[in-house]
Amino acid sequence: MADDEAPERLMVIDIGSNSTRGVVLEPGPAGHLEIVAGAQERLQLTRHLDEERRLRSEAVERVIETVEDLSAIAEAAGSTRIMAVGTSALRDAPNGSELLERLDWDEPHEVRVLSGDEEAECAFLGAVFGLPVEDGLVVDIGGGSAELTEFRARRLVRTWTLPLGALRATDAFLASDPPTTGELKELRAHVASALAEAGVPRLRGGALVGTGGTIRNLAKIDLRGRQYPLGRLHGYPLRRGRLTRASTKLQAAPLATRGQIAGLNPQRADSIVGGAAVLEAIVAHTRAREVVVSGQGLREGVARRALIETLPGIDEVRAGSVQALSARFSRWDAGHARRRTSMVRKLVEALEPDATSELRAALDDASTLLDIGLSIDFYNRERQAAALVQQAELMGFTHRDVALVVALLRGAERPFVASKSLRPLVRAGDDSMLERAGALLAAADQVERRLAPEVHDLGTIDVTSKVARVCVAQWSGAVPNSVLARFEAAFGLRLEVAAGT
Repeated sequence: MADDEAPERLMVIDIGSNSTRGVVLEPGPAGHLEIVAGAQERLQLTRHLDEERRLRSEAVERVIETVEDLSAIAEAAGSTRIMAVGTSALRDAPNGSELLERLDWDEPHEVRVLSGDEEAECAFLGAVFGLPVEDGLVVDIGGGSAELTEFRARRLVRTWTLPLGALRATDAFLASDPPTTGELKELRAHVASALAEAGVPRLRGGALVGTGGTIRNLAKIDLRGRQYPLGRLHGYPLRRGRLTRASTKLQAAPLATRGQIAGLNPQRADSIVGGAAVLEAIVAHTRAREVVVSGQGLREGVARRALIETLPGIDEVRAGSVQALSARFSRWDAGHARRRTSMVRKLVEALEPDATSELRAALDDASTLLDIGLSIDFYNRERQAAALVQQAELMGFTHRDVALVVALLRGAERPFVASKSLRPLVRAGDDSMLERAGALLAAADQVERRLAPEVHDLGTIDVTSKVARVCVAQWSGAVPNSVLARFEAAFGLRLEVAAGT
């Protein structure tokens, strides 16, 4: 594909046991996928089976109608390829494959029922791609089944598919409204027995990664119930105790009012209690302290399975995500970003040689992303850039990583005073470190803005007991006094910029 050509878009349709969803995805750098269109329809196929567990005719027709609607969305969004996959409900129904045959698609479109192992693999590829995790287990709780995947060094080791979906568990064990303590105890015991019998291991280091609508809804309920600086679910650490509190709140509410609980999608009100009990039992069995929630899952995994052979390293994912975010803004310029980042790195080496890798990475990303705010407001670009990053679904970042970048972008505008609004991700002990880093970013930005376009060599930085002297080619500018004063307050050094190499 030529550099000036747009990447080919594809739609992935997931015909699940609870919902049928489709997303149009545009591939980007390092396996990054941009969602450009999508829709969903809640069909609850597991509740439309006859005595022989065949899908009833009305359910089949609704699936066909929904897939045709999603196909129209795909065409309108410029998708050149559609990949439709069936999961637990179609896998278990004797007539599941017959339903898909009725779609009668030609290449490059394809439609198929995923095996349990394939579904687990796709959930792994989707969920782990954008999280800074190397080892652990992935759990995806669907409507009909739950998939678990063990991974090491971001590579799949083995998978399990168990009939422990939220809808299936609810229908089999939770007859009362609200469910009784005895019903919930029996469901958890059933899940624990199924996990042990299948040989699902304890968590031996690494992370328990959670994906799918059930887990995201539980995380969103917890997130809505606390003061937290980020609104995004991707990368959210759902602690075991907080999961228990969210589950207890759901269990106590009758179905008629359960959908009103903040953070819960009302369409999941009838299955969320069963799904929460399944997740609690998995967390207890694996002895995980938390579930790291992924904002991506099966659908993105289906696309990545077709596009890439293995998951890239997390540094590559993080860089690709920053690149993809930057490219959305017409006023952002790669050349300016590279020069500013280069200068920040030189200043760090000269003045903060003991800086952690965490801080260095955050400074790199803040330097790169600083000018995305120009597309919103020239006079408040730093503040606007910080707000955009705070809301963006960046891949490869922990929530603390995002908070550090936000803090540095705010700190590029004025001395760092915003740490309290980023608690608990940014701690009080970080303030002095962030103020020094912010002073470096502000200085690099002001110098870079005054360089001629042909200047690429930023020269040397010499530090004495009183002066930090920065030499750049063809320098004729003047750094603002406010930036000079801030630099001196942070480092006890006078900043001088002069022509030279």
